[in-house]
Amino acid sequence: YLPASLQTVGEFAFYECSGLKKVLYGGNEGQWKQIDIDIENECLKGAEIAYGSKAPEPEDPDNPDNPDDPDNPGGEDGEGEVLPEDVPYIPGPQFTEGFWGVTTEKEYIYTRKAIKPEVHVYYRENLGDNSVDRMAEEGLDYKLSYKNNVNASRTYEAAGGQSYAVVTGKNIYKGKTGRISFVISPAPLKNVLSGDVAVVSNGKEQKKLPAFSYNGKKLS
Repeated sequence: YLPASLQTVGEFAFYECSGLKKVLYGGNEGQWKQIDIDIENECLKGAEIAYGSKAPEPEDPDNPDNPDDPDNPGGEDGEGEVLPEDVPYIPGPQFTEGFWGVTTEKEYIYTRKAIKPEVHVYYRENLGDNSVDRMAEEGLDYKLSYKNNVNASRTYEAAGGQSYAVVTGKNIYKGKTGRISFVISPAPLKNVLSGDVAVVSNGKEQKKLPAFSYNGKKLS
């Protein structure tokens, strides 16, 4: 919450606050535009401003965990802003800082086309004695590209032609990278059809093979 009396925001006041999505502001839009916001506060400038907001109630000292406060995420170390369905995949403490993420599906099937899974991307910040995982926003915090995302990969191991999404940091995460592995399984054989083969006996070994197709496409 920012009061209507605010006149200046100092440099780096909201630096690396990628989890900041909405700001409660006590004044109106005209007053907000008069505030002098110094450098390295892009997260504040990009946030949604709720004009005319009232100051929140004081925090209950007996219940300090506030899930709406990105600087006090509560829960176990490392959870932070992690979605409930992604909690089982949180990296262990040996992963100290950087991008990590989870695909929304456990497995993908070979289709002859490039597969680009939807992913949830997080950035782990090392806070000294513990760490926190903040959800990153595509376009603002990172961009995505994909590797080995056409043919079946079968495995998460690199030696098996691993498929993965490449996370490249932007803005405050510039220079940071990460990768999110996923599996492309072979297409089920029930969709593969073979053509008939007719040969004339000539007393010799015949090596003519049938033509195979998958979903109406000839395989070579």
